[in-house]
Amino acid sequence: MRKLIVIGDPIQDSLSPLIHNAALEAMGLEKEFRYEKERISREDLPPFIRRMKEGEIEGANVTLPHKEAIISYLDGTTEEAQHVAAVNTLYKDDGKIIGDNTDVKGFLASLEENHVNTVGKKVVILGAGGAAKAVALSLSSVG
Repeated sequence: MRKLIVIGDPIQDSLSPLIHNAALEAMGLEKEFRYEKERISREDLPPFIRRMKEGEIEGANVTLPHKEAIISYLDGTTEEAQHVAAVNTLYKDDGKIIGDNTDVKGFLASLEENHVNTVGKKVVILGAGGAAKAVALSLSSVG
């Protein structure tokens, strides 16, 4: 069974395994993949990346406080991750660990899906981490 994981510190309250395992089951992939959470400290980031390279972990999501710090341990990042300077998704590409940021696309999609037009409006962003940066970048690209 291939392992997917969300890492962070703290991580105990994350609902990601519940959500992602339900999605895997709905897609009929529950026998191929399992999604877990793991507390990873900043010092544990290099060994975690090594575990991914060695094949123990197929892919990962990254949450606080590692969205920015993990970048220095990766083999590369996508253009979106470079713009935001934060990573929330890790995947393998030809033996390399690549960081991506799906927050910008996800936030813009949620605005569109809910018919929210922010053009010409004042917006307050509460937060200062990687997701807040992504929201700010998303809003600056609208209109």
